[in-house]
Amino acid sequence: MDDRYETPIVLLVFNRPDATRKALDLVLAQRPRTLFVVADGARTDRPGEAEACRATRALFEDLPADIETVKLYSDTNMGMRRRVESALDAVFERVEQAVILEDDCIPDPSFFSYCESLLHHYRDDERIASITGSNTQASRASTEARSYAYHFSMVGLPWGWATWRRAWKAYDAKLKLWPAFRRSGWLRERLGHVAGGQWERMLNQAHEVDSWWIRWCLSMWVHGRVATVPRVNLITNLGGKVHEGESTEAAVAARYGNLPTQALESPLQHPPFFVRDPIGERRVLESTLPWSPVGRTVKQVLIEGHGTLRRFFPGGQ
Repeated sequence: MDDRYETPIVLLVFNRPDATRKALDLVLAQRPRTLFVVADGARTDRPGEAEACRATRALFEDLPADIETVKLYSDTNMGMRRRVESALDAVFERVEQAVILEDDCIPDPSFFSYCESLLHHYRDDERIASITGSNTQASRASTEARSYAYHFSMVGLPWGWATWRRAWKAYDAKLKLWPAFRRSGWLRERLGHVAGGQWERMLNQAHEVDSWWIRWCLSMWVHGRVATVPRVNLITNLGGKVHEGESTEAAVAARYGNLPTQALESPLQHPPFFVRDPIGERRVLESTLPWSPVGRTVKQVLIEGHGTLRRFFPGGQ
């Protein structure tokens, strides 16, 4: 019996050989047929980074011969956003679907079967853009969201996920659709004036942010697409201190780093209808914002606080 993992796996690496070794061991345990290794180049102003990048790439020199290994290495530092964008463009020129992991993301083994099952189940369903493995709200999920193996969400976190060529084709790198989408008021309608306004400002300033993920979120929203979110958390992100100039994804990972994982049962119990958790969605989107000290105070009053005042503001609930 052939127990190879058929879906191509993409591993995004950089300068963390120890973390990469952990992720790679879990990937190799799945016996994938195809592995794409994506590596950015070292930054010239970071002492020792070139050596760390070389040590990370060395881990992929002696992989089993029966794994088709495709190395997408950059000689120069492109930054998180451009490196991910260019790599996934190249991946989906070659394959129809893929599972994507970053070097500091440690998946529960059930993550891989979850992804492969849903990639097949929703392959031709244009409503679904991505299969995500992180659930930071599992302990606070609604009864409906806990009733099945996964639920649907307008937001899926980026630390272990899967998608199809058909969905990635809609990725809006230049945010061409953002001006018209902003005028629609969609974000404020769903998140309220406080969090919705903060997300609008973040997208207005996206050219200053080294983030592919906020562009991916927008690309999902403008086409009315959603992500799947597992009932339990399947990804531990080894999040740490965020350094100046690092991406939005790194900042969010620092907040949600080191969450434990649980195994997801198999076979998956599919929801019989579109089950969403709008309160959980909003919590995730609010928690990704770079709240200023004033913004945190307003957030506590309007969104997290209790009492009469918050009921009079959109999104206060």
